[in-house]
Amino acid sequence: MFDLKNIEHINSYSYDGEAILIPGEGKIGKILHYVNGKFDYHQRVYKISDFKNVEGKFIYYYLQKNFLHHALKHSLKATVDSLRLPVIKEMKIYFPTLDEQKRIVSLLSKIDTKISLMEQKYNVIKKSKKIILQQLYPENISEVESKIFQNKWDVKKLDEIAEIGDGIHKTPNYVKNGIKFISVKDIHDFSKTTKFIKKEEYDKYKMKTQKNDIFLTRVGTVGKSNILKENEDYTYYVNISLIRADEKINPDYLNQYIKTDSFQRELCKRTLYNTMPIINIKDLKQCLVVFPIMEDQIKIGNLLVIFDEKLRLNQKQIELMKKFKSNLLQKMLV
Repeated sequence: MFDLKNIEHINSYSYDGEAILIPGEGKIGKILHYVNGKFDYHQRVYKISDFKNVEGKFIYYYLQKNFLHHALKHSLKATVDSLRLPVIKEMKIYFPTLDEQKRIVSLLSKIDTKISLMEQKYNVIKKSKKIILQQLYPENISEVESKIFQNKWDVKKLDEIAEIGDGIHKTPNYVKNGIKFISVKDIHDFSKTTKFIKKEEYDKYKMKTQKNDIFLTRVGTVGKSNILKENEDYTYYVNISLIRADEKINPDYLNQYIKTDSFQRELCKRTLYNTMPIINIKDLKQCLVVFPIMEDQIKIGNLLVIFDEKLRLNQKQIELMKKFKSNLLQKMLV
């Protein structure tokens, strides 16, 4: 709800004080800003201010819980979702005594601060990993030399160092229990999949999953990867490719290299952009991979896996804290 990613700065302001800002178009009900200070705002943004006998930030949290439902129920469908001022004015607000409002605001503000600090930590880890990647890998494929590792690096096409396959080409019949089915939305966390298919369908797959197999998205969302770290059977759709490293390349290293700017550029220049982005298997096989000797691959892979684990744990903590806040909003506000 509190999204500051796309806020721009200017040298003037039209209001100085406490306010809640609500966009009138686009993601109505999903984005709210609480501001206390000098700011200016677009003509299609609504400002709620000059609060009387009520805590402004209490209203902000109340809207976080209830405004999305209210806004969608009254939105006008045009080229984008649209919200009009009367809809905002007509929303009923239920609030307790001022002292109770202050207690609620104090608690939720502390949680917001905690979430913000956790997100800052996540971004620091992510930035640190990016810096490490820039130091570890050659800046471009033609150099084939790392800034840290002195040994010359090799360059091979992906299909020269790995076996590559894709999933089933038609939507399967899902069942309540069976073999887990992975789609693009599950790429960052295989355990979150809620779809299963029959074992008989899985038996038709040419490439059965193994520990250290890499899944790579190649349709719609191109270039997201993750590595399978347990011996468990998974099925996957045609928009995902399975990559199995051979003895020349370390799987953790390869998975990390796929995430680099160099490999992403390899994917980008071979991706077709029609109704949706897609890279065909034959083109994926031609993507170039740069790698050092096996000893250095293992060092690099192990180091970057540590960063990924820190990011995963930190993201999990953020999700849990946001869920905790959401539960509090449900219990504390009408």
